[in-house]
Amino acid sequence: SPTIHRGIANEFAKRDASAAVAWSKILPSGAIRDQALLGLIFQATHKLPERVQEIAQSIQNPAFRKEALEQIEYIQSPSETDQ
Repeated sequence: SPTIHRGIANEFAKRDASAAVAWSKILPSGAIRDQALLGLIFQATHKLPERVQEIAQSIQNPAFRKEALEQIEYIQSPSETDQ
């Protein structure tokens, strides 16, 4: 099931975000890869901020890509307490 790749990617990215991205890129294109990339977006936003937009844009499914971009925007936006 493609959704399991989402969880695997998230756990992998906690340990090594760059390796998780590389792993996801060798998965078959389509739902499996998209789920993996979506799964690592949270960690990548924190650990690979310079690459996270490119990672999100590589998601083929428009709904998943939109979700990833929204996560990035939410994580990177200043919180009320930061102001």
